[in-house]
Amino acid sequence: MEDSDQTTKTAVQKAPLAKSTLREQAFRESVGKIRVAILLPLSGSQAKLGQGLLNAAQMSVFENADDNFELLIYDTKGNGPSALKAAQTAIDKGAQIILGPLFSQEVKHVAPHAVKYGVPVISFSNDQQIAGHSIFTMGFSPSEQIQRLMETANSRGLNRVAALIPTTPYGKILQSLLEKQAAEKAVTLTTVAVYKPGITDFSAQASQIKASHPQALLIPEGGRQLQLIVSSLLYHDLNLHQTKLLGTGQWDTPEIADNENILGGWFVGSPPENRQRFEQSYQAMYKEKPSRLATLAYDAVSLAAVLARNTKTSPFQISLLTQPRGFAGIDGVFRLLPDGTVERKLAVLEVTENGLLTISPAGTGFENLSYDSFQEQR
Repeated sequence: MEDSDQTTKTAVQKAPLAKSTLREQAFRESVGKIRVAILLPLSGSQAKLGQGLLNAAQMSVFENADDNFELLIYDTKGNGPSALKAAQTAIDKGAQIILGPLFSQEVKHVAPHAVKYGVPVISFSNDQQIAGHSIFTMGFSPSEQIQRLMETANSRGLNRVAALIPTTPYGKILQSLLEKQAAEKAVTLTTVAVYKPGITDFSAQASQIKASHPQALLIPEGGRQLQLIVSSLLYHDLNLHQTKLLGTGQWDTPEIADNENILGGWFVGSPPENRQRFEQSYQAMYKEKPSRLATLAYDAVSLAAVLARNTKTSPFQISLLTQPRGFAGIDGVFRLLPDGTVERKLAVLEVTENGLLTISPAGTGFENLSYDSFQEQR
């Protein structure tokens, strides 16, 4: 594994090579190879998450890439300056595209340098504000999730929706998106109850929601926090048997069906069939369950591998990355748009005792074109 902090010395090399010389040397070394860099937090507080994404990326190389594909691995340490240093080293080593980093602040540091040298970046962030100028965001878009969920709810007669949202930047984005949906008359937003992160008593919020008489309630939290909120709402007499629970991709965790109070709720997610197979393969290989974000790294590497196989010269041109037909991966069909955002075909899933039930399937392609898997794009 290559590390952004490593330096190579020889007995005759007294001073570091100039940047142009390094790039020329990297070009000579990589003749016949297509070099792809991946930038992840492999040390620091997010090292476990970063290692999980790297595991998935390496799975994808094994399953999808040919012998001319070379993955260069760099540690961002989870911060912007280290991410920039990693990107600089990757480009000097001849990387033709950068996958990652994970966090938006890291991407902000990397972007100017990558744009300067004409190297596209497919980040794992979902912050659409950093997208553009050959910088792509692979993460799941909040706006797509909210639109898909509200359209499905409205089509099933659930047109009076309340929301319980944290007072965080993410929460503010969701509130704005819900208000936009209401303005477009997809739903009637009966109330938005807000709360500060960390509270455990939701009595005031329960009263506010009850008074608005919604048919459905959106709770964009997941894991233990979702269980805590739902338990508190029930304790304060909010009748969840008459109010359909709705969720975003934050619900999409392996333990979602363990809480009987969530059963019957709907949330937006990727088609579950491919992901289940991926999770089984990942667990067999690494003896642990993958994080929900691991599929982003798998699909990003698979996209790069597909283009590298099919186009030996300049495989990562923007026109190829943004081809209208898109790509199909573990998280379903998606395409990168010229503005740097990602468009996905998402499903709406119901939580049941026997697992997830698809109540509104994801689409299978764009512009009448579809693929069943990356392998079929060879």
